[in-house]
Amino acid sequence: MYTGSLRLTSMASGNGGESSLIIDVMLLIVCSPKVCRFRTLPYIMARSSDKSLNAARQAFGERVRARRTGAGLSQEQLAEKSGLHRTYVSSLERGQRNVGLDNILRLAVALDVPPSALFEDRD
Repeated sequence: MYTGSLRLTSMASGNGGESSLIIDVMLLIVCSPKVCRFRTLPYIMARSSDKSLNAARQAFGERVRARRTGAGLSQEQLAEKSGLHRTYVSSLERGQRNVGLDNILRLAVALDVPPSALFEDRD
């Protein structure tokens, strides 16, 4: 496997004069005996962080589930109290949703806890 980086330089024409525009692009070139693939740095960073994002969503969902069951609520009851759909609550608890701030606040109010409690492990 070989990796490398590439710096691209292009010339842009301005009004009546020439100016140079330099674009730095980190490019990963992965070569195996049969195939070469090109990936830009943002793509590589996004792919490497997918696992940690999934773990964070799962941990958040588990905390919501623990709070919900501790309050003696079903998913349907929590959904009704928070104004969310029951399938949304279900997928959130399984870590399949990237939850927005508005919905975090709705869940916290419905569970009668501060929003920060949904990010902390219970003792």
